[in-house]
Amino acid sequence: MTREKISVGIDWLTIVFENLCVEKVLDSILDIDKLYFDKQPQGICFKEYTTLYQFGNIQIYGDIESSVNNPQGTGCYLNVSGIGCHQLKIFLDAQKRSWRDFFQSCTQHSGKNGFHVTRIDIAIDDYNIKPVFTVDQLHRKCEKGEFLSKSRHHRLQQSSSDKVKSAKTLYIGHRKSNVQYRFYDKDKEQAEKGKFDIETMGSWKRTEIQLRDEKANILAEEIRFGSKTLRELAFGFLKGNLNFLLANPNQSNKSRWDSCRFWERFLENAEPVKLEIQPTVNTLLDTENWLLEGGVLAAVKAFEFLEDQQALGGLQSLQSMKKKAQFSTNLSAKIVTHLSILGKSELIPLVYEQTKQTEFQQ
Repeated sequence: MTREKISVGIDWLTIVFENLCVEKVLDSILDIDKLYFDKQPQGICFKEYTTLYQFGNIQIYGDIESSVNNPQGTGCYLNVSGIGCHQLKIFLDAQKRSWRDFFQSCTQHSGKNGFHVTRIDIAIDDYNIKPVFTVDQLHRKCEKGEFLSKSRHHRLQQSSSDKVKSAKTLYIGHRKSNVQYRFYDKDKEQAEKGKFDIETMGSWKRTEIQLRDEKANILAEEIRFGSKTLRELAFGFLKGNLNFLLANPNQSNKSRWDSCRFWERFLENAEPVKLEIQPTVNTLLDTENWLLEGGVLAAVKAFEFLEDQQALGGLQSLQSMKKKAQFSTNLSAKIVTHLSILGKSELIPLVYEQTKQTEFQQ
């Protein structure tokens, strides 16, 4: 086995930009001329996008119709498939930019909380004539329970065609979970699609790590700000989260079993990477940011305007609503913490008097 014949790359990427329009993503993040993109009416189920911009396998959904909550109609969704990631990487290389530069651009132009990576796949391709391991080897380990992972779920999928017999894919983890691993015969898959002749293309085995939502965001942050390369992150994540074991009948605790030799060779000297989700510390400062950025103060201002112009109609006045309003237990806890830090604990009983009690009833 030679390490040079093992490559690592991003193979799928989806990002939601909350406050950017398509033109901004094209100009400042992708740096690709809009003229390359075909524009067509297209929606997507979980957002009110009205237009699809497509250039090969790079897609951007956008052009949300303006509304009271979103007067500028901002927000778009970047979807880059496996081939699209290769296509985008060619552009990044030509621009002398890396994936780190790409994600830094996302932060620079949309803010740390202005975009959300909903999915990112990392592909590890083994082109060695004799691969480090086969799908069958891993499947046998799974069937015997000789592996460690947060998810015990695994399944094997087989396919066949006139050209290729029994291309196999092993899945570990559920499809919609934050982490799923896939191991498959990329050579046979490509031959099935008619893209290559299996006899001439050579061996090509793929390991994929699919991350969603929080895990995907943490990985993007590691790529953006961390010191590790994408290769180090990929092998480090496998090292820290998945292990194939050498059975030890004298030891009942699997965590004390040794890793099997082929898995150790594959990971080599990788340092474990966990990508742990840190608990969020929510304070009054976060609430202040929510007031400023969430449009709440704008709504208050709107009610003040209507009241000043005697145009409330059947709506209640702010003063009337304030008299009825009570603190939620969550907000109450933030206020109490804030007062404790300021040394004004004498005000805490007044906070409790204005806190909703119905939430504690049985």
